[in-house]
Amino acid sequence: MELALIIFGLFVAYLYLRRKRQRDQFELQMRTLGLTDDEMRHLAQRAADPNNPMRKDLEFIERLGAQEHMAGQALNSATFDEVMRATNRLSFSPKEHQYILHFLKTEARNGLVVRFHPTMEKEDVAASLNDGVILLHCPQIESDFLFVKVNDGRGLLGGKKSRIMSYISDPMQNAFTAAGSHGHLMMALTGINNVFRGYGLASGMVT
Repeated sequence: MELALIIFGLFVAYLYLRRKRQRDQFELQMRTLGLTDDEMRHLAQRAADPNNPMRKDLEFIERLGAQEHMAGQALNSATFDEVMRATNRLSFSPKEHQYILHFLKTEARNGLVVRFHPTMEKEDVAASLNDGVILLHCPQIESDFLFVKVNDGRGLLGGKKSRIMSYISDPMQNAFTAAGSHGHLMMALTGINNVFRGYGLASGMVT
């Protein structure tokens, strides 16, 4: 179990570094224009000014960087609806509901912001859990996480088996990249803390 968690942590860290590299590409494009840090900040401020006559040109440069980033994401990602169509899901059990609530409370106690996705109303959360889906939003680490409980066939005694599929996306982008699977919900959820560690917001075990 510990080895599986380490492997998942390394994979999530790899995804985080890849996404960070893609975000840095736009900054690199700007630096090729010979801009200093102060000039780049000034450029960003001018881009936000609705009265700036050059705003359209600045927005065009920004879109070029965004399009390059999104093109790279599209090659290896799926939308929420695509994940739903591709998975044979099982409902989360009442015990797993308790795991989820315990995890969210533990994160909050440690100053880590993990909440149900803002696109979901309170009644949507219950329906989502019954459908075997958890969609979380983590603004501190600029990520959305999707966890799906899927049917994994039958065990030796004929009982249903399940696995938790994990996905990660840039916030509010609906472009989820597969991030491994686990046999237990808590192992899947705690993988989020590896990204918090990558941002320097957590260290050691979060309890």
